[in-house]
Amino acid sequence: MARPAHRRFRSPAVSAPPFPSRRVRRRGWWPAGLWLALSLLPLDALAVPPHAVVVLRDGDDTILPRPPGAEWTATLEGPALVDFEILEANEVFFQARKTGITHLLWQNRSLPSIQVWEIRVGTGAKEPRPIEVPAAAAACCQKTGDGMLECQVSGESCLGPAAELLTHPELDPGKAQVRYTPAGLQALLVRMEKALREAGLGGVRLAFHGAVLVVQGEVANEDSRRRVLMVLYRNMIGKLLVEDRLRLPQSGEKAP
Repeated sequence: MARPAHRRFRSPAVSAPPFPSRRVRRRGWWPAGLWLALSLLPLDALAVPPHAVVVLRDGDDTILPRPPGAEWTATLEGPALVDFEILEANEVFFQARKTGITHLLWQNRSLPSIQVWEIRVGTGAKEPRPIEVPAAAAACCQKTGDGMLECQVSGESCLGPAAELLTHPELDPGKAQVRYTPAGLQALLVRMEKALREAGLGGVRLAFHGAVLVVQGEVANEDSRRRVLMVLYRNMIGKLLVEDRLRLPQSGEKAP
């Protein structure tokens, strides 16, 4: 079938500003999966870090709506397992190449905001099922009568058990929620700041304004900016909402 007019990019950066998919497979059909994380309320976060998950079989392709709005850019952060194209109809086309898991980082500097999509090629999608709360997480997480999994992070001791439970591959994201106390948010900030230092990205300042993580400081270049955002994403427990106030050195200034 004829594909819509588009610009094609095989390397990481593409220009872009989610969402049912429409598949354009010529041989064999595979239901490409897309799970949308719901909105984040102040001091509450749903349990799945990716903003969306795209599931493809090796060699498959699919078309999905891209994030709403203009001025989005997208970069593949991780193994080059897929080619992707930005179509003129506010959509993105994926072509699976290799088996594995990678991430697509969407940035919008005008909002300023980010999204992280997890792309799974050949790994399949496990059906959500009720998850038992292990003893290690029992002090932080519990099931409610309607089948919801609720976690309250009240300090550092809850971060590890909650993270392990809330990223379980068979957990239904619509059935889980995590709430932070002020002490829990402070412990999360300490966790993120430590991860940034270990990645050689010290000097970045973090603060929560409600549910939004405000990121400030100076970074050497756009690659360093993306590294900061991905470190924060990998250390967040719950969906990451970011206000990106990072800046690059002005002409003549020395990079940090």
